[in-house]
Amino acid sequence: MSKAIGLVVVLMSACTMGVEQEFQISPGPSVTDGTADVWFELTNESGNAAEELRYYRVSIGKQAFGGGWFGCSGSGDAAIELISDEATPKVVDPGDVLRVREDGDGMNLRASDNGTDLWITMMVLDPSQRSSGALTCTWNAVWSSPWRVGVK
Repeated sequence: MSKAIGLVVVLMSACTMGVEQEFQISPGPSVTDGTADVWFELTNESGNAAEELRYYRVSIGKQAFGGGWFGCSGSGDAAIELISDEATPKVVDPGDVLRVREDGDGMNLRASDNGTDLWITMMVLDPSQRSSGALTCTWNAVWSSPWRVGVK
């Protein structure tokens, strides 16, 4: 009986190992009807492993995502830029600040969306698929948070 409980504990902990990040969100200004609004900034406070910016993807939705299958490239629903790169160049290390803004290829929010409650999910491309030639790849959620659009 104790072996079965031990196996369950190991399996449960293995499901989350290596995927957590910790970000502090700084909401941006109100959203306009333009196409390049800054939505928010994220300061990386800690994490299990620093990852290159190109392996990050952001999803915005009515619920948090647990990861999933998405295109193997691109930043998802919004553009992600490193605006403060404290340590390793082009790698999201603790202390780095990411700016997340509207992108014509992603989700478009309008002024009427201000005050709407959405979820931000930051995902990282699964390491086993980083050299994949597939059209879709597995993205693992590393952080999520509720976000009220355009409200500081």
